[in-house]
Amino acid sequence: MFDRAVTAKLSHSVGTADLDQEMAEPGLLLQLLESHLHLGIWRLEIPSGRLLWSRRVFEIYGQPFQPGPVDPTMALQSLVPEDRKAAGDIIVRAIQEKSSFEYTLRIMTGAGEFRLIECVGGMEPSETGSIRAVFGTVRDVTDRAQADELSAGRSSLLRSLLKNVPAAIAVFDRSMTYLAVSDHWLVGHGHKGARELIGRSHYAVRPDIAPDHKAEHQRVMAGEVVRSARGYLKDRHGRTISQICTMAPWLTPSGQVGGMILMLPVVDQDHVFNDVDPALLMEEPHPTMGEFLSLLKTVSA
Repeated sequence: MFDRAVTAKLSHSVGTADLDQEMAEPGLLLQLLESHLHLGIWRLEIPSGRLLWSRRVFEIYGQPFQPGPVDPTMALQSLVPEDRKAAGDIIVRAIQEKSSFEYTLRIMTGAGEFRLIECVGGMEPSETGSIRAVFGTVRDVTDRAQADELSAGRSSLLRSLLKNVPAAIAVFDRSMTYLAVSDHWLVGHGHKGARELIGRSHYAVRPDIAPDHKAEHQRVMAGEVVRSARGYLKDRHGRTISQICTMAPWLTPSGQVGGMILMLPVVDQDHVFNDVDPALLMEEPHPTMGEFLSLLKTVSA
């Protein structure tokens, strides 16, 4: 499911912990971590290799709960093979350097499911200063990772569409600040790159925008889809090219209007892209406007 490699990090700021031996109810802390933060607790004693899991760790690994030590071989074999060496290496380094650590890796649960887990750990020192045990927390971050991958995939899809779709497209927030633009928008408006626009106000870039056009923008911000005739371009014979400007609101996850998408179709590419560096143009086939709108609904869902 996840093809990412193990991510790991050492930290020397909190490598060892002075555990309060007089803490009255350590079990209450464990219950809090497991029930409210969904964290499992584990402890690996050194040098015996005695491994202890809390009940939540068993649940994350899809294994039946058992009191007492856990077989380290079972824990190791639960890891995806590609991640086993990396996980061992980070713990060995942490012990050698007496540092805390964190890593993300993949496991195969007892039910045969791939899960992504996040571990944070540190060293428990003995009275002599040597390392007596490694301890830490573990939690299942599969759902979060899937959401991140979905978001990244949608962002990649949107970037591809903005690069290749045969239309001048700009995405604005509620204050009409540029969030994204298509390549055709850049070329058609004489800009060399998106950095010239992103983060700037559309009204600052185009101070000559007519009041009736601004009124249309406000209608869109109120949730309306507006289609209006435009005549910005002229063909090679000097005649005005009639275009339909489509302005549609985009919605936040809570259903509120987050801003506006403005689209102008490119109707005369030979004119619009005359004397333009061919490297700026796409090499892949264009999706149709209908395909773009359908995909855009998916991206903003």
